[in-house]
Amino acid sequence: MSHLPRRIEDLPPLGSAELAGWAADLEGSLARLFERYPDGLAQGAGSRLLVFGAEPLRRIAATEAAGNMPADVLSSSAFNVCPDGAPVEPEIPAASSLAKLVSNQVFTANPPLHGPTRQLFMRQFMPKQLPRFAALIEGTVTTLLQDAGARAQVDFGADVAERLTARFWAQVLGLTADEEARARHLISALSPMFYLVRTQEETLSADAAAAEYLAMVSAAVERGLSQGDQPILQDMAADFSAILEPGRPESLGMMLAANLIDGFHTAAVAAVNAVCGLVRNPEVMAQVGADQSLVPAAFFETIRLNPPVVLTQRYALRDFEYDGLTVPADTPLVMLWIAGNRDPKAFVEPNRMDLSRPQRGDVTFGGGSHICPGRNIARALVEAVLRGVTAPGVQIEALADVDEWTPRSSMRQLSQSPMRVSVGR
Repeated sequence: MSHLPRRIEDLPPLGSAELAGWAADLEGSLARLFERYPDGLAQGAGSRLLVFGAEPLRRIAATEAAGNMPADVLSSSAFNVCPDGAPVEPEIPAASSLAKLVSNQVFTANPPLHGPTRQLFMRQFMPKQLPRFAALIEGTVTTLLQDAGARAQVDFGADVAERLTARFWAQVLGLTADEEARARHLISALSPMFYLVRTQEETLSADAAAAEYLAMVSAAVERGLSQGDQPILQDMAADFSAILEPGRPESLGMMLAANLIDGFHTAAVAAVNAVCGLVRNPEVMAQVGADQSLVPAAFFETIRLNPPVVLTQRYALRDFEYDGLTVPADTPLVMLWIAGNRDPKAFVEPNRMDLSRPQRGDVTFGGGSHICPGRNIARALVEAVLRGVTAPGVQIEALADVDEWTPRSSMRQLSQSPMRVSVGR
């Protein structure tokens, strides 16, 4: 018999104050969380269901009725309210470009549209497709590390990771060098869209960046299609034309621009977190340097401990039950993936980096049919960086005594990542 209550309202509440310290003390905060809420579930504001245990995360993510947060609901709840949650007054402009961005994302699509839009990305970046990108990725990593080694110090995020993802997607999409540089700037300016609480100024600034970014990248995609010199775009265009379901993105260019926010930004955050994880664990880094076949294990462990995405929002498309708990239709589901990766029920000594740990049970990329469609290319990019920083003759050290993580954000992102890179001749 389940010991869970029948109603979300009868679950123990989890207040925002209990989440406030996660950026500064993730390990301690999660230890207290699992001690107080051993079922991995809690009640959030407005009868939201907060899901943070590894098992409930996996099982609820795999539940067909647990869909994506629809774009109109997400836009009104995230971008068109004041910081205190009050509705935007008519004289205050709504964040229309941010709303447009999320409405063109796979992460806000539900059946029947979700399957074909997700497949458009999955087909191009399945494991068997990755070798065609290997030379570009490895060459870019080598160049960026050499450039970093020529400087006294770098910010690994801005100077290496973000340049890697921007250069990769610029080559795939056919962006010019100026567009690539501008995309990096705009992605940085879009950071407030990931904040859990934003000021009006932050929202409007991010909205302006979104407008320029969407226009620039979608135009570049349309240019590449007309010139016919980007084969991957031609393949995607064929898949896009076959999407006949109502509500599809307005164009392939807009769809790619909206979804590759994660390609540019989230993958770069993952690369920084992975490298930082090794640098802060020199014995583990030495292991990988001595045997680069351990890179996949290093990727798993560093990203398990500090995944780039803290949480995402899902949505009950209809009533469903979880171990006797009734989840009514239209219930917002807050999926705290970062907590599931440190659940002591799922991982022995969950806060320890252990390269011998079985590479399973994590929820880094979500789960179920809504698992991240770009996870394979993200992994390829991050593993290339890990091979680069552990290659013979390469040394890297952190210049900050303590890692400072961005507060009030849905991303696990360092505020800065000053490092010194040395590349032997």
